[in-house]
Amino acid sequence: MLVTIIIPFFNSREFLDRSIRSAISQSYRPIELILVDNNSLDGTLDAIQEYENSYPNLVTVLEEKKKGAPFARTKGLTFARGEWIQFLDSDDEISPEKIEHQLTLTSSEIDVVVGDYKEIKYKRGIRQEKIILSDNDVWKGLIRSKLGITSSNLFRKEALEQVGGWDVTLKSSQEYELMFRMLKSGCKFHIDREIMTTVHLGESSVSQSNDPDRWKEILSTRFQLRDSIREYMIDAGIYTSDRSYCFDKYLYDQLWFNRYKHPNFFTNEIKRRSFRLSRTYQLSRAIKSHGRFCLEMLTAPFRNG
Repeated sequence: MLVTIIIPFFNSREFLDRSIRSAISQSYRPIELILVDNNSLDGTLDAIQEYENSYPNLVTVLEEKKKGAPFARTKGLTFARGEWIQFLDSDDEISPEKIEHQLTLTSSEIDVVVGDYKEIKYKRGIRQEKIILSDNDVWKGLIRSKLGITSSNLFRKEALEQVGGWDVTLKSSQEYELMFRMLKSGCKFHIDREIMTTVHLGESSVSQSNDPDRWKEILSTRFQLRDSIREYMIDAGIYTSDRSYCFDKYLYDQLWFNRYKHPNFFTNEIKRRSFRLSRTYQLSRAIKSHGRFCLEMLTAPFRNG
């Protein structure tokens, strides 16, 4: 059973060896690697073509001129021959046994294997590591962004194609919007508790951005998706009290923890939404958010020299 690994690249020369080598080192065979360059200007295309020259029977290089990872992933998916698809971001890495292990968890009824993963990021120059665990309830996981991530999950190609693949219009929340459509279509998910994926977040990554307009766009997309999920669950009769609490808690936390990145968005959403959360909990979020903001202000002079 062939597995296709698809890796999109945009100006990834500095760290692309990490992702490609982790893919080539997979213990499972047969596999194929599809490397898709997305308008890089830093020599990335030349670098991935060297891998194609070195592994002509394993690696295929494609170019996608339309900007954005969803376009690049879609291009790779179009050429993929595998029954299962491993999407891998260019700065992430997977353990050698990742694909072999996750395939043992599949059956004719499973369409997505959701993997827990390790996240490494650098904040104020300090390396931080944490393990991100998926929720046992896939709908709560979908709400809370606790249902794996692009690189940690394994997808059945047929299931991806049946829901239309990636939404190329989105600039964020892409994998969760995709998984929402898959769940609505009846796809079955299996949770994998083995940590076999490492996600690297640099200080310049989208999630670390301090651009207020970018953050408003990210938060708007997150909230619109969660509103759609909530509406679907209500219509389907699966919006239980614990899922309702999970919905309110996630949105409330997102607002408070990103309050200072876009104050107007925070104010407008707080005014128009009703959160069924205790006063004690709401107060705790406000205090924690303010403490984080003060820490950012205190350390800013040291970061800026």
